[in-house]
Amino acid sequence: MVKAKTNKYKITYLLGAGASANAIPVLSEFGDVMYLFKKFLGKFGSKRNFDALDDFLKFTSIDSYARHLFLAGKNEEYSEIKELITLFLLYNQSGHQNNQLDELEDYIWSLKDIDNIEKTDKIKRLKKLFQTEIDPRYYLFFGSILSKISTNGPEWPENVKIISWNYDSQIELVLNSYISDNHDVTEKYNIYPNSELVTKSVFGKQSYNIVRLNGVGNFYDNDGFLFNFSSNSMSEDFKPFSLLFDKDGYIKSKYRSNNLMRFAWQHGVEHRDNLRQLSNKYAQTILSQTDILVIIGYTFPSFNRDVDSEIFRNSGGISKVYYQVPEFEYVDLSERLHCVLKKSSLREITNISGLNQFHIPNEYYLNKPPNLPTYVV
Repeated sequence: MVKAKTNKYKITYLLGAGASANAIPVLSEFGDVMYLFKKFLGKFGSKRNFDALDDFLKFTSIDSYARHLFLAGKNEEYSEIKELITLFLLYNQSGHQNNQLDELEDYIWSLKDIDNIEKTDKIKRLKKLFQTEIDPRYYLFFGSILSKISTNGPEWPENVKIISWNYDSQIELVLNSYISDNHDVTEKYNIYPNSELVTKSVFGKQSYNIVRLNGVGNFYDNDGFLFNFSSNSMSEDFKPFSLLFDKDGYIKSKYRSNNLMRFAWQHGVEHRDNLRQLSNKYAQTILSQTDILVIIGYTFPSFNRDVDSEIFRNSGGISKVYYQVPEFEYVDLSERLHCVLKKSSLREITNISGLNQFHIPNEYYLNKPPNLPTYVV
């Protein structure tokens, strides 16, 4: 069926770690909470030591450490780090992470490389994160752009796309709150990756509303069912979470082979490696049809540069960018953006320094002038 053309501006959101920073630790603090979580895993029945984490402190972030393991050909350690990140994200978004508050404080005070003032600030900041399941800005954002309520929940706007570098489940958890339990949120809102990666031999559609460049930190079983910690609300003894582990304390094989977290620069080492190629392809297609780009909390780190260059290759139609980052970071980050957009017809970059809500540009509510191209959606 041929769809009607839209005269709306095509708006794409590019999300980085800062977009989830009110619920998920940013990369610079991810290692601290991972060390703490590693000690806590025994309560879930895990017997793994996750020794691959021991060398993490030599690196600036968990992502750069994972890339080091990947480039060094340490595939077992690399898979172990991804498994630990996935387990942490599942737990961190479960609503029970505040069970670790005392351990968190003891751990931070044991650190020797920072002074007491910084330790106090870090404890305050991380405690707040541990007590926050979902970054509230997602609720406000989706509550503003979703519309046309139907029997299957509100509809997605035809002129908005999201490309996310984050591997948390913040987007899926919020969107899932709008629909009934018998509907797959990834199918309803056209999110990639999804259960088709597990259940079908032919992967992918022509386009998606939401593309996750690093996949998502969660497990599917061999039948395509997502491990759903939210619908199996955790009891104090964490029994639902323990269902991930076999009798020997390892992730069950039916989940281990279906971890949907992938780094976008990963290639050639794991089952369903086409997730990386297809996510980059879908993101490139989205950006090639974008008029207005809104960047939230993404810093264009050097280890993502090749992928950024790839997905922005055909993005010459972008005429305006709203860059939502703190003002003191904007000058440096806008220079990195210009390196990626060197072939773009970009006319204007605007810094949005307020971080209390995701920016929705005025163009979202406007029609395109007649002289601008119109895309088929």
